[in-house]
Amino acid sequence: MRARWLAAAAAMVLVTACSDSEAPTAPPAPAAAPPAEINLGPAGCPSTLKLRTDLTALFTQPGQILIVNLKYTGIEVALLARKTELARALMYSLTQYILDRYQKGELRGGQSLATQQKVVSVITGLYCLVGLPAPNIPLASLSPDGAVQIVQPSATDTTTVVTGTKFAGVTIPPGAVTTPTLVTITRLPDFPGPLNTLLDQYPAFYQYTSSAADSFSTEVVVGACQVQDFAPPDYSRLVLGHNVDSGIELLRRVPAPFLDCTNLLSMQDPSNSWFRLVSRGWRSLEPVAAQLFLPQKAYASVLGTCCLGGSAKSFSPFGAVDPLTLSSAVSPTSFVGLAGTAVASDLLPSVRVKTPQGRALPGLTVTFALSGGGSIGGAVTTTNADGVATLGSWTLPSSGAASQVTATVTPIPGSTVDGNGLVFTSQLATQPSIAWSSASYRYLLLDGNPAPAGFELPTFADGAWSVGSAPFGSGHDDRYLCPLDDLVRTTWPAAANITAIPPDPYYQPGVSEILLRRTFLVPTGWTGGLTVRVAVDNDMQVFVNGVDVTPSGGAATLYDGFQIHDGCAEQPDRTFTVPASAVLPGGTNVIAVRARDRGKTSYADLEVRLGE
Repeated sequence: MRARWLAAAAAMVLVTACSDSEAPTAPPAPAAAPPAEINLGPAGCPSTLKLRTDLTALFTQPGQILIVNLKYTGIEVALLARKTELARALMYSLTQYILDRYQKGELRGGQSLATQQKVVSVITGLYCLVGLPAPNIPLASLSPDGAVQIVQPSATDTTTVVTGTKFAGVTIPPGAVTTPTLVTITRLPDFPGPLNTLLDQYPAFYQYTSSAADSFSTEVVVGACQVQDFAPPDYSRLVLGHNVDSGIELLRRVPAPFLDCTNLLSMQDPSNSWFRLVSRGWRSLEPVAAQLFLPQKAYASVLGTCCLGGSAKSFSPFGAVDPLTLSSAVSPTSFVGLAGTAVASDLLPSVRVKTPQGRALPGLTVTFALSGGGSIGGAVTTTNADGVATLGSWTLPSSGAASQVTATVTPIPGSTVDGNGLVFTSQLATQPSIAWSSASYRYLLLDGNPAPAGFELPTFADGAWSVGSAPFGSGHDDRYLCPLDDLVRTTWPAAANITAIPPDPYYQPGVSEILLRRTFLVPTGWTGGLTVRVAVDNDMQVFVNGVDVTPSGGAATLYDGFQIHDGCAEQPDRTFTVPASAVLPGGTNVIAVRARDRGKTSYADLEVRLGE
């Protein structure tokens, strides 16, 4: 009996090989089915009788039923003849025939969930029958927004697998697969994004799988549409990305002409099944999907383009990625530090790295580089959970104008960092802030003229004044033995040497006056005041940032707003206290002085110190 069945089955194989016609004009007499007890597959596979029964039950058209029975019988005959490769080739042909009929809605039950389950069950049984591992066919890949297809190896032909919606697909060039490969494409939920990256990612997302371990001999072109109801910061930046190991690969843009992204909208409810998520009007969509999406306006103008494509050698979830990251300063980028001291922790250079959507990027390497003197510690560090990296320490140089630290972020591979190379500058304040005998004063000899209004204010324009170095005075006079007079570097004539001196109601016969202005720095965060010490012959008014601090030198010696001093100048003659409220920490401060001489020699110098 077995020999007779084999002969009849062989005749069927010949008919199968000759035609896949849906309605043969002269169908041969059906052969007797093999005995039910004959099981040709490995242990655990469905029996041949059950598999044939389930396969036949998928179809309703007599011609199709005949064709699948012939194809299936051919598989059995090849297995009985120990022609495993032939059996597998016939199995792939039958599997693709089933998938083609399913995509056309010609199977029993159309494209219903029950039919999807039966298709997966039958194909899994066929793979088992010929000794192949069960393929991964997600039910969603049988949806209009999914795809399932057998890709045959070829040295000349290119194969394109695209979803029914044309929202996603892949082009497989010649030589990319070496064995028949089952490829599936499945839409994934929009939230959360499935890509292994902290970079901003945008839907739609699609899972691509293949039965060939998800890898290819050469690169394939993967394409995926982006939903049209979102607005990325800059669509032109987006690239296609996919998971590789525990990270992500960002792909260079290539055309994906097999896609049509019209009316692809984002998932309103990630827990719903796929058919609630597209607005194409396919017959298998639930009515609620059409009610939700079809009346809505198109969003094509939002994107201004259709899709992203990229070349890859492996499959995984794919989706759009914004490769841009942003580096910004957390700490001040400019401050004033005290020369030779360690920078306070809240002023240490610190940067935050995030995505355009504001997502923190931890674990990125940030390198700090010093220029301009001093020293730093902890120059190479990584961003924390908040995307922040901070320099370990920074000691300022003991002299100089400024010291700088540059922060450079090592980007995620394939990404770029906007704002990279942030520069943090520390201007140097000194102690004392102004030393005795300092240079760079602006000065004006009044020569009997009134002082310009507002000369004491920080905003006063003194650019036309002369520039000189302290001490200011008339210099050594043999008639008067004042030791400091020998230090004078800028001439200020004494009252006795001035002609047409305006008479003073208190001091006769008159006075000689000079105005002095000089800037100095106060460290950022300074909460104390200042101390101003003066050496003068004779009298002086002192202003700091426009605040008159002259009274703090002693009320008993005040006259006409001046601190009165007679005799030779000494260091110091008077000490003035500047309250913290009059000080500008972290910036440029201005001291203004009005000095008066009433005798034979003149002298003016000062020192400004932080604190008391």
